[in-house]
Amino acid sequence: MDSDVRLAAPENNNSAMMLRRAFSYNNGTTPFTERWPPWRQTLAYDAGLLFLAYRKDPRISFIPVNQKLALTDAMSQFTTHTATGIFAIPPGAHGEGDWIGATLFA
Repeated sequence: MDSDVRLAAPENNNSAMMLRRAFSYNNGTTPFTERWPPWRQTLAYDAGLLFLAYRKDPRISFIPVNQKLALTDAMSQFTTHTATGIFAIPPGAHGEGDWIGATLFA
């Protein structure tokens, strides 16, 4: 009932859909020294998942779905979320005299 796949499904979010893609990465281990006590050293495991979602208006699907996931997603107990961001990707030029992003500002 509280899996991320079910919570993010369009039928549970007023038909809000996202084109989404996840990319996992693994950079292995890196020596890591804590500041206190100064003699404590360990290895930090550098691995994770980058999640990309594409929407015309993030207020319609991306933000409401992620708010729901933040509250009740069972997988959150096994993950650490470190950052998020929303970026505008301008549309391309469509013909003579057009320029990249023109329709974004029209």
